[in-house]
Amino acid sequence: MIRHLTITQLVENTADAMGLLGEHGVAWFIEADEHCLLFDTGQGQTLRHNAGRLGLSLERVEAIALSHGHYDADRLAFTARALTRLGVAYLAPTHCTGLSAACYFRDRFPSQFRESPVGTRHQFG
Repeated sequence: MIRHLTITQLVENTADAMGLLGEHGVAWFIEADEHCLLFDTGQGQTLRHNAGRLGLSLERVEAIALSHGHYDADRLAFTARALTRLGVAYLAPTHCTGLSAACYFRDRFPSQFRESPVGTRHQFG
């Protein structure tokens, strides 16, 4: 049973707090007890900035679930570099990631990559 769960919106179209930046896309920083998951990365331009402003360490992230639009070559390369820097243990593309992007990440992160068809349960720790 999870004793402590915190979900922080890191990326979204709007940013109401001083010093935080908005961009198209979404990213949630999910903390469950001692584990940490990032659900998507937004477009990647504001993720690190907003995490730093909120005092959240992206180095704690154990897994990333990708959900939207990681399909153009520049964005794929940017996201792959970011994932390499983070050193995540699991990578699970979902929803609108697209087949070509999923294959791209599977080829570059074979030991971290997890398929995510309906019914899949990802367990961490």
